[in-house]
Parts: sequence; C-alpha cells; structure tokens
Amino acid sequence: MSLKFFAPVFSLLLLLFAGCASYKETIEFSDNYHPLLENAVVSRAKEPGLTQSELDQIEVEVFSYLLSRHFGDDEHFSAVFIESKESRTDTLAKKFPQHTPPLKPWWHLDQRPGLSPLDRDTGRAAIVLSADVADPDDGIVVAFGKWSAGVSASGFYTFALKKPGGIWVIQSVK
Repeated sequence: MSLKFFAPVFSLLLLLFAGCASYKETIEFSDNYHPLLENAVVSRAKEPGLTQSELDQIEVEVFSYLLSRHFGDDEHFSAVFIESKESRTDTLAKKFPQHTPPLKPWWHLDQRPGLSPLDRDTGRAAIVLSADVADPDDGIVVAFGKWSAGVSASGFYTFALKKPGGIWVIQSVK
C-alpha cells in the first residue's frame, strides 16, 4: 500500500484523538459534603399539630382499615409491606396474624422505579401500603391511605378522623 492511503487515515485518527484530548471537563467539589453514616436513619418529619403518639394512632387506624379490605386476597400477591416504622409493621402483624398475604418487614421488599414491588423471598408481586396524615383542622384530621402493587395497580382512600375520647377514630372513608 502506498503512503497516499495511510496519510488521510492517519490524519483522521490524529484529529479524533486530538479532539477527545482537548475536551476539558471541570469538576466542582463542595467543601460542605457530609457523607451519610451507615447507621443513620431517615425518618419522616413530625406532622405539626400532632404528637408522635397521635400520628402513630392515626397510622395504625388507617393501616388496619386497609388490611381489612380485599387487597391481595387472591394468590397473585406474596406479601404486604407497610411503608412506616418497623415497629408499626410488628404491631399490625400481631393484630392481623392470619392475614393473607402475610405482612413482612420492609427489608424483604424489592422495589425498583417503574416496576411492580416484589417480595424478595418469593420473587412474586407484593403490595405496599402507605399513609399520609395532614394537620388537624377544627378537630378533624384527614389522612390518605394508599396502596400500590405497581404503576397500573394502585389507589387510595381518604379518611376523616376525630378524637372523641382521647383516641383517634375513623369517622368517614371515601
């Protein structure tokens, strides 16, 4: 082969490498970086106007209602997970010991964005329950009890709760 063939190929390669080498990316470093400690626990902020024990009572009421519904009565679902404190899951598991599908601790959940939640033990579909509680307004607390078995299988109930005798009780569900 002649030099006429290699000269354009060599020039092209030289330009490609020079172009890649001339790109300079600046990386900014922050002096305020604080790594998250391995044992640090991220917890939900306390709702204004409610004590932690009131928030606990409301969540137990909402989750109890959701668990008494038909969610997962068929054999399609392998487990129910509660998006809350581990102690809440323990309390509800004791309250519903024969629940089908069973309640499992959060660490058994395999949840990836855009995909249905899975039970790590079985690899089968699972249901996730969560609750959002609003501030009290005129003695009434509104809470949203949500359930999700994936993007296409999810929903919620709206609860109105009152505290007639020192304990929060569901007054209505929509």
